[in-house]
Amino acid sequence: MSKIFLYSDSDTPVNDDSTTKLGRKRKSVNKKGKPKRFCSDELLIRCKDILLKYVFIFINEKIKTVYNNNIGYGYKKKQLLKTDKKKIWNIKIKYNQEFLYKSLRDIFSDDISRKYSKYNLKHNKLLIEELMGEKNKEKRIYFQNLFSLNFLQCLKHFRGQESIKELKGMKLFNEIKNELNKDDDESENYKKKLEQYINMYEDIIIKREPRKSRKK
Repeated sequence: MSKIFLYSDSDTPVNDDSTTKLGRKRKSVNKKGKPKRFCSDELLIRCKDILLKYVFIFINEKIKTVYNNNIGYGYKKKQLLKTDKKKIWNIKIKYNQEFLYKSLRDIFSDDISRKYSKYNLKHNKLLIEELMGEKNKEKRIYFQNLFSLNFLQCLKHFRGQESIKELKGMKLFNEIKNELNKDDDESENYKKKLEQYINMYEDIIIKREPRKSRKK
């Protein structure tokens, strides 16, 4: 079995090669004995993943509404497709500090997942450009404003700190938090920790200092 390495609070690699005992899967823990998902890096990744998931869903639903469900078919369908999760899994401090101010246009213009073998890898990028260049002025302005929003603005809206009209109708964290890990023994503790990280996300990211490169 291949081994996947993630990082804990101390940036020490943690082996995710889980083993089983008496038919039960052992929970993956770090060297301090706590489940890896409670570690800082894991929680930050999860926050980013959750937010982008609900922004993604919102955008596709909004496109349907704006076009009265007349969004085409096949590879010409006006719907964003899932992209590679490299941006979500990247835990480099400088990268994530810059990501706070990255626009939705840039975030969702990445190449789509290769599982969509019949689609152009630039499907999302081309669709976003089409929406932002709409002939209809009202639609064009809306999509230009929507895709100009950055990650931090979306985060503040998601946690109910600010209300952004372009995101009106998007599910907020308080509406979806009870759906998270509801079959887990530690779900309440996890949700509380996750909510704490959602509320402090940019403070945690900004205050982190990149590790100095080792001199050879």
